[in-house]
Amino acid sequence: MSNEPWVPSVQLTLPTNHSASARDGPSARHGVASGSGSGGLVSESESGPKEARVVLGLDYGTTHTGLAFMHQTMERVPLFSDLVVFDSWGEGGSNGGKIRSAMSYSRTPHGRRQWGNDIDEKNSLVLQWTKLELQARPPLDELKSLLQSLNGLHLLEGLRGNDMAAVEHAIPEHITRGPVEVVEEFLSRVARQYYMWMLDQNEFIFTDGNVPMDMVITHPVEWSYEALNNTYRAVTGAFDKHKFSTRRHIYFVPEPEACAVYTVQQMISEAQGRSLVPGECFVVCDAGGGTVDLVTYLIKKVEPLELEKIGVITGGLCGAIFIDQAFIRWIEARTTGITARSDEIGTGGHYVLDPKGSIVFNRFEIMKRKFTGTEANTLTLPRGVAVDPSAANSVPGLLQISADDMKSFFEFSVIKTIDLIGRQIASAANKRHRVMHIFMSGGMSQNNYVLNRVREWARTLNGEMSVQRPENGWTAVVQGAVLAGMGIGSRNAVLARSVRRHFGVMGAEALSAAKHRDAAIRIVADEVHGANMALDQVAWLVRKHDVVFPDRPVTATARVACTFLPAHVDNGSVARVVFCATAMDDPPSHSLPRDAGEVAAVDVRLDMIPSSAFRGLAAPDGRGYVEARLAVEISVYYNASYLVRVLCQGQELGVYPKRQQAAQPATPLRSPVDYARPQGGGRGTPWVRGAGYD
Repeated sequence: MSNEPWVPSVQLTLPTNHSASARDGPSARHGVASGSGSGGLVSESESGPKEARVVLGLDYGTTHTGLAFMHQTMERVPLFSDLVVFDSWGEGGSNGGKIRSAMSYSRTPHGRRQWGNDIDEKNSLVLQWTKLELQARPPLDELKSLLQSLNGLHLLEGLRGNDMAAVEHAIPEHITRGPVEVVEEFLSRVARQYYMWMLDQNEFIFTDGNVPMDMVITHPVEWSYEALNNTYRAVTGAFDKHKFSTRRHIYFVPEPEACAVYTVQQMISEAQGRSLVPGECFVVCDAGGGTVDLVTYLIKKVEPLELEKIGVITGGLCGAIFIDQAFIRWIEARTTGITARSDEIGTGGHYVLDPKGSIVFNRFEIMKRKFTGTEANTLTLPRGVAVDPSAANSVPGLLQISADDMKSFFEFSVIKTIDLIGRQIASAANKRHRVMHIFMSGGMSQNNYVLNRVREWARTLNGEMSVQRPENGWTAVVQGAVLAGMGIGSRNAVLARSVRRHFGVMGAEALSAAKHRDAAIRIVADEVHGANMALDQVAWLVRKHDVVFPDRPVTATARVACTFLPAHVDNGSVARVVFCATAMDDPPSHSLPRDAGEVAAVDVRLDMIPSSAFRGLAAPDGRGYVEARLAVEISVYYNASYLVRVLCQGQELGVYPKRQQAAQPATPLRSPVDYARPQGGGRGTPWVRGAGYD
């Protein structure tokens, strides 16, 4: 055997699958909502609350964000009237209890806070709709995002050679921010506003260090694990334990289910529960800024109230921002001087409006909210924006918007929303259930044109079917989140946990002068094909503080390549796949210290690898060798246990720990004496090698 240590020749690849489905995940196993039907009284159980605590609901929306909370004491059972919507947003005020989900990194001469409703629109680039960027996108959209970022570099051209640019904050800071960073920075301002208000109120959560604060985060139905994890990281970073030292549990609840909880409890509190008839169903449609989410419930009992979820919660991207986007496309075709599209300014995915675009957009927003289906509007354009002379009824400085134009902006969102409602009703009918009520909530449903279109459509189905917009429907989701966190009228809030360690795959990569600059990196020549390899490189697949839910693990996959000589298949050689874990906050990209982490390996017999996976290659010296692509799958569970599997073409080749151990609490990873030395005999033993990230 060579005197050089053998490399666990792991050809590392960036994670290809990192999943824990939101639709099937955080809330899929919960199906029954129940609550007290007695006069507005809300409680966790017949015996009342068991501890003092604060439950804080957060509804981070595409266009607006809301907070609500309830204080639970030992002295009495909480009442529906104890539910508080936070409305002390400071400068700029709020929009009916919510704050605009917008940020700007632009310098302002007017001392604005540059977030929420207090942004200097005339002098700022405004980032909005960032919530939608938390969701994974198809590869084509990712390529478009990269192109947007490259296009955005034109913002830097004017700053070259200007030494004062950084001092004067002229560098466009948003270019360097990813969606999670922008969301966390926005939510950190939300958190600070709430924190300062609580201090002013001398609330007991800050005067009594023993009172825990639980948070409930709402999310759309069609929300992937990546989006949930990004949201979780942004929220925990913003509502940090420096300010909220008693922050304890964090729950997730789907937006339409939170809305349903609040809607039903409000009806009970206002003695309207008599309109709920046992055996009938109702649909809750949460028509928000980005998504429209729906859920159907069967009324099993009224006193006490017992509901059963029918079918699955559904949703689609057809919220109010699609009305806005239709307007933006319309106005861009009729004017010059407005930059309002995301593909004109690279931001890593954020939707950015320039100052003129912000002014026009805000003026349209007022028209949109008031539109009932008959109004024509005249839009006053800011200086520097010109009307195309070919536009109908063009007047310098003014743009005419007919009622038909306004309807065209709404059409996609309205038709898609009605289609989603119809599918929920049809699904219930297939199970022999009858829907008699549709409850509309969320920002888009506050528009009377949208509400009336749904009512007109519902009348064509059933003259007895009611379409209602509950009082305070604008904040129904965030208030329902608090109730769900209290265990009131719902069993759907799911307790999330953080992954305690980083988990990754360790191996070798083809030497790169750009990447492998650290002098401490060990370099050897691959004895199979002769290329120089950088040893002990780590691809971290599951990150510390990633969110994990009780019903399924966090799972991430990396592709690796095993290279060997044909003779190794016959002599019993194995390929060693090495993986590692560490609780370090900032884990290294190579050479994990022995005292800071744990290392283990799965040995795979080459004769177990399907021959169809073998690929014949030639080394520079003409010698032939074989490469086989494997997949390393790491799963981390809610109870902190983990499972590592090595796969090839879907066939499991090795697993660690053994399956009878996998369901137990995490067993410390064993540390081989020489984890870098593969098993087998003689020169040219197979490597699971690294040739760099694909």
